[in-house]
Amino acid sequence: MTVAQTANESKMNGTLAKPWHSAGIFGCAFLFLVATMNRDINCYDESLILFGAVRILSGDVPYRDFYANYGPAQYYVLAALFKLFGTSVIVERLWDLIIRSSTILIIYLIINEAWSRRTALATAFAAAFWLTSFEYYGYPVFPCLFFSLWSLYCALPMFKGRSEPIFPLASGACIGMVALFRYDIGALATVGGLFTLGLFHLAQNYDANHKRKTLIRSTVAYVFGIMLVSVPVLFLLLSVVSLHDIWFNLVHLQASTYVRFRSLPFPSVAGIVRDAIHMKPSFVRDMTVYLPILGTLVGGVAAFPSGAKRLCVNADGERCLIRHRRWILVQLSAFSALFFLKGFVRVSVIHMALSIVPALMIVCLTIEQWRQLPHKVAVILFWFAFTCFTISSLLPILSTGKRLAENVLWIVDIDSLKRESGTNSCYPPEGLERIRCFSIDSERLAAIHYIQQRTRENEYIYVGLNRHDKIIMNDIVIYFASKRLSATKWHQFDPGIQTTKEIQSEIISDLRLRTPRYVVLNSEWDELKEPNESALSSGVMLLDDFLKANYRLVASFGRLDIRELTTETPH
Repeated sequence: MTVAQTANESKMNGTLAKPWHSAGIFGCAFLFLVATMNRDINCYDESLILFGAVRILSGDVPYRDFYANYGPAQYYVLAALFKLFGTSVIVERLWDLIIRSSTILIIYLIINEAWSRRTALATAFAAAFWLTSFEYYGYPVFPCLFFSLWSLYCALPMFKGRSEPIFPLASGACIGMVALFRYDIGALATVGGLFTLGLFHLAQNYDANHKRKTLIRSTVAYVFGIMLVSVPVLFLLLSVVSLHDIWFNLVHLQASTYVRFRSLPFPSVAGIVRDAIHMKPSFVRDMTVYLPILGTLVGGVAAFPSGAKRLCVNADGERCLIRHRRWILVQLSAFSALFFLKGFVRVSVIHMALSIVPALMIVCLTIEQWRQLPHKVAVILFWFAFTCFTISSLLPILSTGKRLAENVLWIVDIDSLKRESGTNSCYPPEGLERIRCFSIDSERLAAIHYIQQRTRENEYIYVGLNRHDKIIMNDIVIYFASKRLSATKWHQFDPGIQTTKEIQSEIISDLRLRTPRYVVLNSEWDELKEPNESALSSGVMLLDDFLKANYRLVASFGRLDIRELTTETPH
């Protein structure tokens, strides 16, 4: 198919892209994601979002009343949904899957604008497998991905030659939404958008004066769009939270601890090759973190099939389509490259999710135009990237198939849906309504039952660790599932923070003030070590000594110990 033929097909596709067509794409994506969803509740990453929303419903404010290292949007959106539909994992998962389904739809719409409908459907289908395999439900990076791609979709008319400021304004407003979910990703997306915007205007065949004016006008509109969405919310936040609290949570603590205590090394390329030769499955997982680099390189060469030739703003037909495709690929490459920077500290597949999806789009798009790549090296690079993406896709496909089979068997077994066991059951016993149709392990379930039988709803408890001098993560789901509140603002633990004398002293002050009758201590991660400073003991035992002095062991459920207050006033 020639470029001109594809252009005609693209125009025809425009008449087909009616609301019902988009609704069909969204509906199929949503049903697929529901059918392949993991029904286990993540006790840390997912639960910190769940419980953060609960704290907001109880009147707390992030940064002021509880520690948070994300933007406020995910907490408040989920809190609003809980207010409307009830507090449950079901509500949170539906919100998450709506965002992922919308991402699949926006991927389809972007590609359908400049490539064939077949390519748009194939790319959306591939993205669906990756998005369901990432899991980590409630993770704020998925709204960030959606709004980043939506910002690209809003810029498409500008790439076609439209000069109205509404298009960069709308694109910037989407990036403003990104910043409200994750400040760091918002900053990266802003840089990516400005890079593409600047390059786009500089590449036009305007005279210098006109080029400067249009660039300034578009940049101002773009930045104003970002500020229009983000600044009012941030000012509203500053009206109830001190600047010191925001600085302390988001800047001071992260700058002093995150790299030292959370960093992971990149997988060795030589090790990946060696494992591939010996057919070790681990090479697929390790190779996946490098996919964004390959996608960015392919996008860079595919965006300029005609070399450095400039295209005038009024070009039409085949030249217009080439220009349109060019700037889509440039924006996707910018997003993939910049979002990849997030992995320079925390290297794993989920932390690369933001950059993997744009890279996947680039490789899928280049399949249709690989013959137009400028030289043989570019062709070799593309097919190498395509092979790596194909191999890496095996894991998402296998994991998706496994979860689909598990969910089908669960639905077929009607008794499991009705069994009042509290896990997997859609008819749980009283007190466990929040985890309806989802599962947590039996040890946590037993601990929750024990706490609920001896405390009132919304009574304060403390869920900590067997040792607080060394931390990887902590158990937050017990707060959420048991319907009990945290006795301290520090319900979320991060290494290098709660291991310090200052924060442990603050936690002790909170426990003395609220005097929770029960504490739950988890030893699950005691022996877990990562190749960073989180593996080292801080030597600070203040909190451990306080808990031993004031709470006695009354029950144990596997790795969970429950302690009861022994005095009316902890000392």
